[in-house]
Amino acid sequence: MKANPYFILKPYCVNHLKVVQKIIDKNNLDIDEIYSVNDWANISRVIYKPTIKKEGYLFKIGLEGHIYLVNYFWGNNAILLFLKVKKRINPFYTFQLAKKAKTEIRSSLLGGPQGNDILVLMNLEKIKITNSSVLKSYGILGVKNTKTKNFFELGKEGLWDSYFFKYVHMPDSYKELMDELKILKELDIIDTKNKIPNEEFRKMIKFKTFIYK
Repeated sequence: MKANPYFILKPYCVNHLKVVQKIIDKNNLDIDEIYSVNDWANISRVIYKPTIKKEGYLFKIGLEGHIYLVNYFWGNNAILLFLKVKKRINPFYTFQLAKKAKTEIRSSLLGGPQGNDILVLMNLEKIKITNSSVLKSYGILGVKNTKTKNFFELGKEGLWDSYFFKYVHMPDSYKELMDELKILKELDIIDTKNKIPNEEFRKMIKFKTFIYK
């Protein structure tokens, strides 16, 4: 089975849909099909199970913290976009174009993995994530002047973890894409009841919303 690559636009990507559309166009790609995702948190937990198994419990703690942060500020709605090229070519090449677009989206927006503009820190003692104490990152949040060595306290002592924003999810390999497609089908995400017409999605871009129906 051959399949087109896809993006899952995370809830906080909602204010940047025009940027996403522009970068997709720039990379000779079109949006093929669009589906609403009404429980991004659950899908994330299922999709990242293999990564948790590989990376260990520290990754799970980071994931749960990220989910809490995103749900608190932006809600739990996301969008699934299937991509295609403007002309028929090898699906593996389409995948490479989509990976390039993903990298451009992340580097174009604030708070990305490679950026140094925005970093969010959260006190996990207030969140109660299971076994979060294994992070061993207790301390007082603050800023240290590297020249004078002065330390400016910004908050009370806590268990701190940091977060950046990737904006879009896309599998790292074509094999992972095929595996995740099975998951999305099993979760009934790729279903006619969730499909969004292109003209409706253009309205969603205009009004900066992931809410459909």
